[in-house]
Amino acid sequence: RRCPPRYSLACAYASRKEWTKASQQFKIALEMDNDDSNDANAKEERMTPQQRLQTLQQLYKTAMHEIQQNHQSGTTQQEILQQFKQIMGQDNFNELLRLQQQQEQR
Repeated sequence: RRCPPRYSLACAYASRKEWTKASQQFKIALEMDNDDSNDANAKEERMTPQQRLQTLQQLYKTAMHEIQQNHQSGTTQQEILQQFKQIMGQDNFNELLRLQQQQEQR
């Protein structure tokens, strides 16, 4: 199955090092995938579980670059973790952790 257009757009922003825009588009791709509408096209465009994990991982990477770009000395580990959650969204952050733990258990 091909990647959703928003994912491709996010990758294009990331390739240009536009981290904030890339993060926003990855989040939109994930939100659109969560859409519970009964639209047949929406259901056909759903991400596979592997694509969803890949999108979450890419969102994490762009968040990391965004944090590094705006890094201020003296930032604590807890503050950095909060920045990840803010950029990625709490639900996306938790889902990524859960999926990675599941993969490690296999």
